[in-house]
Amino acid sequence: SFPIEVTNYTQIYRTAFSFTRTALKAGLRFDDSGVYKTKAKKNSLRHMTVQELACYYGVKRTDSVTNDDGDTVPETKTGGIEYFLKQYEIGNTGNGGLFEYRVGGADVSAQTDWESYEDKRIINVNGTLTRDQFENLVERAFRVTSEENYEKLCVCGSGVLKAFNQFCDRNSIKTTTLNTKEDSYGMNITKWESPYGTLYFKSHPLMNADAAMRNDAFILDVGNLVYRPLNDSDTELLTNRQPPDFDGRKDEWLTEAGLEVRFPETHMYVKNLTGIVV
Repeated sequence: SFPIEVTNYTQIYRTAFSFTRTALKAGLRFDDSGVYKTKAKKNSLRHMTVQELACYYGVKRTDSVTNDDGDTVPETKTGGIEYFLKQYEIGNTGNGGLFEYRVGGADVSAQTDWESYEDKRIINVNGTLTRDQFENLVERAFRVTSEENYEKLCVCGSGVLKAFNQFCDRNSIKTTTLNTKEDSYGMNITKWESPYGTLYFKSHPLMNADAAMRNDAFILDVGNLVYRPLNDSDTELLTNRQPPDFDGRKDEWLTEAGLEVRFPETHMYVKNLTGIVV
């Protein structure tokens, strides 16, 4: 059979920031220190935050918007990891999905009993897991993988990391903290070699900051995720975007990019995990 064609959209991200002429003339070295450098960095972080949240939670769609010229134009949004996991659970176009991921398969997107439905990839724990349930979850996460050495990244909130650490302490399970300088680019990452594959746990600051995501985790097959910027449209700082009569300066961070999610069955989204008990 022919391979299916899975598509996604690119999305335009714009984060503008401006200064009055007075602020720029107030005795600071322009671009090197002071007000400009601080504000440019702060807005670059805002820009990247929106991009990253879209990669996790974005919904592929096209909206009709009215531009500054009064014309109605299409505005596309990129689909994130959760979106493609849901499409995989829906299964096929006959069930109302957009892609033929599982031809003839049942729609399991609304099922809450994740243990009984092998094709579930968005797993709402809504509480605690037993040790057996946790082992079943990890086994399913590694059932399909692109990595020959069976490694996956678990991007999670602090609640999930706390639950996992407590589980390891109670059961004398050994983990390894990677050397931040040599192995993990300065980040704190916990490595666990399970019987099914190796998981790397990284606590995510965006999830930690939001109580709704603090107990969530994405288990990702990194080789099946590709960041796709439009040609010559990767993140760039564009200067002097102000109108001619503006008494100051306006710059903006601009990106147009989308996410390619290959083989959704290799990824998993675990929600509301508050603990793991024996």
